[in-house]
Amino acid sequence: MADKVLRRHYMLTMRLDLSSVDVSYLQSLSRRLDELEAVPSTLSQERALHSGAVERAYICHNECRKQQPPFELRQEPIPFDRWRDACLEGENASPELYFLALHQQQYIGVCMLESNRENPDVLQSGFTGILPAWAGRGAAKALKAHSLLCAKQRGFRYVETSNLSINRGICAINHALGFHIVRKHLHIYPIPTPVVVEAVTQ
Repeated sequence: MADKVLRRHYMLTMRLDLSSVDVSYLQSLSRRLDELEAVPSTLSQERALHSGAVERAYICHNECRKQQPPFELRQEPIPFDRWRDACLEGENASPELYFLALHQQQYIGVCMLESNRENPDVLQSGFTGILPAWAGRGAAKALKAHSLLCAKQRGFRYVETSNLSINRGICAINHALGFHIVRKHLHIYPIPTPVVVEAVTQ
């Protein structure tokens, strides 16, 4: 069994008050999808329109997730049943709030918002990611801006998210979108060390 080393990073909980967001600014960010010839949709819409949409969304989610620090913990795919329960069919699933970006019918990014039954005014931002080929082009920020506009239109008051400080990309996106840190704590997690296999010469 491989040894494990401990990593320490702050877990940041951030909150956005949708009642005071700059709607024009979010709209300007979301228009980046148009510039990239990408179209926003939802898992609920895609499932109703296209056979195989659920499986393709699942694959996209896992491919995007591989880019989420800490990378060492993201390479194994989320089991399909667990993903389906969380995103599509479970008690707390909100497929109408699971946003997808499409380019020429290919899913290139996801932005997952989750409802909170204990506090119906608050949504949890679970995961935002983009395929590697689209990284650095503003697609993730645009898709998340689109999701926030939809959340505001649906009458939600707040969106909260929790991210490790090592995930500088999404932390920067959240800050640009107007999220503010409301609390943080030190998060310690194990990383397996690579197994070194020595070559045997004869």
